[in-house]
Amino acid sequence: MPRAFLKPQITDGFFLFFFSFSFSGTPGTSVSSYMENSRSYGSYRRGRYMFPIDEEEKDRLDMFHKLLTLARNNRYWDAPLPERARVLDLGTGTGIWAIDVSDRLWKGPNNHGLVHGLDLSFIQPPDVPSSVSFMQADIEEPWPVHEMDYDLIHIQMLLGSIRDWTDLYRKHIRPGGFLEHIEVEWQFRTDDNSLSPDSCLVTWSDALHRAMRTAGVPLDVNERTKSELRAIGFTDVTETIIQLPINPWTHERRQRELGRWFNLALTHSIDALSLAPLTRVERWPADKVFSLSAEVKRKLCDLRTHAYCRL
Repeated sequence: MPRAFLKPQITDGFFLFFFSFSFSGTPGTSVSSYMENSRSYGSYRRGRYMFPIDEEEKDRLDMFHKLLTLARNNRYWDAPLPERARVLDLGTGTGIWAIDVSDRLWKGPNNHGLVHGLDLSFIQPPDVPSSVSFMQADIEEPWPVHEMDYDLIHIQMLLGSIRDWTDLYRKHIRPGGFLEHIEVEWQFRTDDNSLSPDSCLVTWSDALHRAMRTAGVPLDVNERTKSELRAIGFTDVTETIIQLPINPWTHERRQRELGRWFNLALTHSIDALSLAPLTRVERWPADKVFSLSAEVKRKLCDLRTHAYCRL
């Protein structure tokens, strides 16, 4: 479980976030991977997933886990789960959500839930609670588990990884089961015109979205998702939108805390999200990507830019 020690400072209208992370537990086992532009990518279904799987990326994913938990008022799920619930986490990443959920479902050795996580890469820790297990799988192919076994199927931050969302949603949940899907919209918005159309944030977001669409794994939030879910047969479809400030520019206390965490996660996301899409698809040289990334990171820390993304 990560522990973050945070030292925010504000200097000349810019927000600086110094941090260190320490981890307890045994490091994960070796993962089949290859190097590209100084980052490590998974070899299983090579090229299927456009983002790294190295230690730096695992830190980034765990930062987002902390951010999204805070944004959801420390709730890990919203569905009313039964005793001994069975939960499936698609694209489990580091497994941190699955492990935390298993802890909260644990009432005792004979009274606990079961949580399974599926992912392309085995980047989860080897020492996990007995009520958690991880399996390697491409979740757009047939699953190594029976879909009808689960009370809750959880999806989090898989934009840019899925080719056909409608087909994925058609995977069966048992009658009365729940699907919860949480995503960050990687587009910057502002309500006071403090983000100009020629900002590097807009340039970066537009280039990244264009590359991911070309690659067939769009980052775009589908505004028709609710109607598509109903058409498939889901009922009681609800949507909650939360604003995530790009830094603590706001005066509202809770939003400032979200801004600190989102800034930390964002500044550690730019290289990871950019490198493969912009070099492989857009054919940018790596030095051009790093140059834009550096400019974007500086802009993300500018307190005069009152921008946010939607969760």
